[in-house]
Formats: sequence, C-alpha cells, structure tokens
Amino acid sequence: MLPCNAPQCPKPQEPRGSGLCREHHAERRVQYGPRTRNNNRLFLRLRSAFLMHRPLCVQCGEPATVLDHITPHRGNETLFWNVFFVKGAFLDADKAFEVITGSRTLDLRMLRKAISTTVLARFMASNPQIHVKCNALEEDENAAIRKRVNRLGLPAPLFTIDFEKAGIDRTTFTRFFDCLEPAFGHQVSLGQSNTVILCPALTSHSEMNLQALRAAGISPTTIRIALGDEDPRLLIAHFIRTAELVINPVRPEFTDAFLRPEAIDELFHRTYLEVHRSWLESQPATTDFLR
Repeated sequence: MLPCNAPQCPKPQEPRGSGLCREHHAERRVQYGPRTRNNNRLFLRLRSAFLMHRPLCVQCGEPATVLDHITPHRGNETLFWNVFFVKGAFLDADKAFEVITGSRTLDLRMLRKAISTTVLARFMASNPQIHVKCNALEEDENAAIRKRVNRLGLPAPLFTIDFEKAGIDRTTFTRFFDCLEPAFGHQVSLGQSNTVILCPALTSHSEMNLQALRAAGISPTTIRIALGDEDPRLLIAHFIRTAELVINPVRPEFTDAFLRPEAIDELFHRTYLEVHRSWLESQPATTDFLR
C-alpha cells in the first residue's frame, strides 16, 4: 500500500492514490471545508476570474453566480485547488499544453534542481570567505526541518550567499555580480527553467541604508540564487572564472579555497546517485499497481 503523504504518518492512503490516510483526510475536511474555502481571498479571486471568462451557467444559460467543480472535491485540498478544475477551463490551447507538460515533467525537473542546489551550496561553502544559507547543508539550522517536512528530504532550489567575510568593496562586488550573467540569469521570473540570481541591496532593497538592511537580515553582498535545471558544474565553472577575473585582483587567492575540479565531479556524481536512489526507493512496487 502507498503510505500517507502527511509527515511521519505510516498509515496507508485511503482510497489508494488519494495522497492521505483516512484520518488526515478528515483533518483536511475540517480545516479546509467548503465554508472556510469560500471565505478564502485567493479562492474568491479565482472565482471572479473564472466567472469573468465563463459568465453563463452551463446548465441553464443564465448569468452564473457560483463556481462549482466538474469533479466533486469532497474536502480534498489537492482536488479543490487543481488547476485543471478551477483555472484550466479558460486556458487557451497553448497554455493548457504547457500546464499539462509541466505537470508530467515536474518530478524530473525538481530532482535536477535538488541535485544542483546541493552541489552548488556545498561548493560555495567550501570557501570560508563565502557565507552560505541553505538547508541542503547539514550544518544549516533548517536542515532538520528539511529532512522532516520536504518530500524525500530534498532541499528547495533557493538559497542565499554573501561575501561579507571576503571584505570586497561595493564596486568590485557589483562588477562580479554583473559578470555572472548569462550563466546566472538576472531576469527573475516565476517558473523559470534556468538559474537566476538577485542582489536585494542592488535592486529591491536598494533604497535602504546599511542599518535597515541588517535589520532585514540582508547584507550589501547578499545574493539570492534560484536554481534551474542546468548541469551545476557549468554554473560552478562560470562562477570560478568570474571570481578569478574580478575578485582575485583585489583578494589574491580567493578562488584557491574552492574544491578542486576532481572533488567537484565526485560531489556531483555522489549527489546525483543519492537523490535518484531516494526517489527510486520511494516509488510503488509493481504489486501495488496490480491491486
């Protein structure tokens, strides 16, 4: 039997394939019942958008006032918010194809991103002059939460680094950040497949003084990295060459502290195998499909 998807719940899914056991389904029905959901601002926005595109009732043809589901959700949160039942009805053909394709390849893309996150974070952490904030690192304060909550204990493909320990000046840091493009994209977008970076002190928080930045947990050299599905070794190679050209002239031997190329390859191979082994072991057996 497939186990319940709720954290630390060994009970089987009932019905099979529904995602949760009987007890957790009951909890979700109480927590996310129809009354609670209909008062939810997000659902009301979705409802308004749907009725704007489909203003007439599909049964009587009169102006519609309520939004119903093609398939009854019966309190199931996943089914309630499913894009195919709430939003998919007014997607054009191209967008609907992208949504379906994206859903079918989600596992593959998230595995690649988890691998890249782990490899890149450990590579960055090998240099003592770079501070890395990522729960993929065992020493991170949120590593235990990742193992307990995230699926397969995999890290989210987003983390931050800063160069405060390196003591580089703002001009050098800005040049370095700019030169990371195009391997690290600067055009931040939702659902991107490429790796993108953002420096809050140069963009979203640029009008804040140093004291305000510190209070927000941001330093002038903080970089947020959202991993894509590229080979992390390509990103690492570009990062090293950029640092050699920009940072080494003001901080000699800065790049010497990074892992050697052979160690990077070993880290990538080990992480790749560990992640895919965990995913493979989590898959149902053929006997489960035959039931």
